[in-house]
Amino acid sequence: MRLKAVSGILLILLLLIGKQGLTSAVVPTETTPSDPPIHIHLTWQNETNTTITVTWQTNSPTSGDIILYDSVSRGGAPSDYSCRTKGVNYTYSGSSGWIHVVELTGLNPSTIYYFICGGDTGGWSGERAFRTAPSTSSDTRFVVGGDSRTNWTERERISMSMAKFSPAFAMHSGDMVNDGIVQSQWDRWFTDVDTHWIGEDNLTIPIIPTLGNHEYPQYTQKYFHQFALPGNERWFSYDWGPHIHIICLDSESPASGAQRDWLENDLATHANYTWKFVNFHRPPFVSGAHSPWTPARTHWVPLFDKYHVDIVFNGHEHNYQRTYALNWTASQVDPQDYSDGTMYIVTGGWGAPLYSPEPIWYMARQNITYHFCLIDVFNNGTLHLQAKDNQGHTFDEVTIHKYARVLTIASSPVTGVSLTINGTTQATPYTGLLPKGNYVLEMPENHNEYVWSHWLEDGNVNRTKVVIMDTDIALTGLFRHFCDLDKNGCVDMRDIAVAASAFGSYPSHPRWNPNADMNKDNQVDMKDIVNIARNFGKDD
Repeated sequence: MRLKAVSGILLILLLLIGKQGLTSAVVPTETTPSDPPIHIHLTWQNETNTTITVTWQTNSPTSGDIILYDSVSRGGAPSDYSCRTKGVNYTYSGSSGWIHVVELTGLNPSTIYYFICGGDTGGWSGERAFRTAPSTSSDTRFVVGGDSRTNWTERERISMSMAKFSPAFAMHSGDMVNDGIVQSQWDRWFTDVDTHWIGEDNLTIPIIPTLGNHEYPQYTQKYFHQFALPGNERWFSYDWGPHIHIICLDSESPASGAQRDWLENDLATHANYTWKFVNFHRPPFVSGAHSPWTPARTHWVPLFDKYHVDIVFNGHEHNYQRTYALNWTASQVDPQDYSDGTMYIVTGGWGAPLYSPEPIWYMARQNITYHFCLIDVFNNGTLHLQAKDNQGHTFDEVTIHKYARVLTIASSPVTGVSLTINGTTQATPYTGLLPKGNYVLEMPENHNEYVWSHWLEDGNVNRTKVVIMDTDIALTGLFRHFCDLDKNGCVDMRDIAVAASAFGSYPSHPRWNPNADMNKDNQVDMKDIVNIARNFGKDD
């Protein structure tokens, strides 16, 4: 009996020990990532409403080039994300690690996506989020600033202040670092972006950068290795929705030649955009430690005047300067109205040593302070610009009213017809917010088996191609079937009668009717009657 009791006790102990061992075996243990992503930042290489590019750095090329993402938060659990994209990695001379670049494509406009980056080998980042650009008209907020070079404390204070306003993106006008050859300065700058460029809405703020002289592009490629940008990465442009166009130029390259030609073509292509902004480093209008950059005045400013760029943002001068509206082509001694002029903003106060400006006739406001610019573009055609100090307080502001009108264009009875608005091709149905002005609207003369008839403007026939936008307006481009000879909206016996009355005629014949010559063989015969019969009953 005693032996049985001891055996029973031993069995119970063994079961308890086994159970504890089993429990400890399934308890997950958290491991510290061996090489997690750092210097995470967002840019665009293509369309802002359907793509985003994520760039980060690790110590090893094998740490992982993966983005896991979803349109709902997954809390950072790798197995829970529904989408996966793999990118590339590379290093370069003088780098402090390996750069990983992943472009996400096929995204939905105006959508928040949640993501983690890295890989199982090196470890994953924490979950981040971003929002794609809209494809329709919407209110937009963004920030602009530059010259973040040397004063790290002030630089980070500006970054934290601007992030509280949750901009859709931040434009940087160059001179991110003091010496673009020194990698440690880039590492400190990207640490600031990684850490502080997260809005109050918890969205990571993408950057639209431009080259400054302190990036030293003539001596080092470190800038280009660490930013993924469109085209040649020196001059490029983005659309933000259907009404905002952003151009970035390179004032470290010649302003004439290829860059000037590209600029004019880009401005001409986007001439109908309500708002046009340009960003580059060296200012054409400035007063203080630096002189105006004359190549921009010579080669770019005439184009800004011609295509009515709204605001040009620059850096280089370490302070804040805002001009009156200028049209340098119209007058070099008097300010202009905003309806015909461009505002030039020098915003070089993100951390570089401050300079004292000097008064000059075209400057409306100057200030010596660390700062950034906050721009709100509203769907009603209004822009509000505020210059903010490192505490987020406004020390200068200006409002521009475009008095934009909504233009809606449809085509009937066919759909999807392409038209041109001041020479720019658009597809129907079309809805656009356009500044008050004159617009030439042209429909094609033919679309498949239909031919152009006339405009229907808010219920009234309008046969002119020129529409003066004083109020919101709705236009319908009406087409008729090519067999509808009497233009009554339907192919019927009356059309056969029209063709019959011209039967046997030819050019110079007294009964000749070119509309009845369906097949355009210069005679009205049975082939034309048969053509009408085949389309009998079709409605316009």
